[in-house]
Amino acid sequence: MYNSLKENIATLKQMFKNSADFTVREMNLKGKCGIKSAIITIEGMCGKDTLALSVINPLLDYYFECKNSDEIFDTIKNTVLTSSEIVEFTTIDEAISFSTSGFALLVVDGCSRMLAIGAQGFSFRSVSEPESEVVQRGCREGFTEPLRINMTLIRRRIKSPDLVFETITSGYSSNTQMMICYLQNSVSKQILKTIRKRLENCNLKMILASGYLSEYLEDNSSKSLFSGVGISERPDTVCGKLSE
Repeated sequence: MYNSLKENIATLKQMFKNSADFTVREMNLKGKCGIKSAIITIEGMCGKDTLALSVINPLLDYYFECKNSDEIFDTIKNTVLTSSEIVEFTTIDEAISFSTSGFALLVVDGCSRMLAIGAQGFSFRSVSEPESEVVQRGCREGFTEPLRINMTLIRRRIKSPDLVFETITSGYSSNTQMMICYLQNSVSKQILKTIRKRLENCNLKMILASGYLSEYLEDNSSKSLFSGVGISERPDTVCGKLSE
């Protein structure tokens, strides 16, 4: 990361090859500072209403007494922004990861730090009954594409601090975010270690669905006729498997 706002924006533009969905909104901050800031987003990944109410409007309305860029950055982080999810970071790689995950990035001229602000608002399929696992009785909810919603569907059924979601990113081109989900007090430490290692060593370029990973998770030393990897669209089925 650079201290210069222009350099940071130019670097990110170059990384995204001036893609049409890469957007930058530069702003002059009110007050004695005379310092510029910018909001960087990927179009279609952020909710415009959330971005305006939680980020842009508070920034434009606030009067900054301080003149130092780092003090302004801390004031924005601790006082100005109203978003519930704010993460500070310092590298370009993190900037790419956050922006492509639907976060808005805040850059302040003269500061080598950035803020990732939770303003996700991309369209997705709503939670509905899975067509491949229809049941006569029981839950009629099925997993959908956004990872956070699927986490919530599991958490709603297992209301225990033993339930752990562990983040892993794989696919050196797609940078797909995945979650290892387990109950801390009952999981096999050896199996968990093996799964982590296999996912980390996965050398796929693109991971677009869970089926891409089945081959890497299979135990090739097993002589069983049945697969050791199961697939389900139902959160209640997954919760039952977690507790076994």
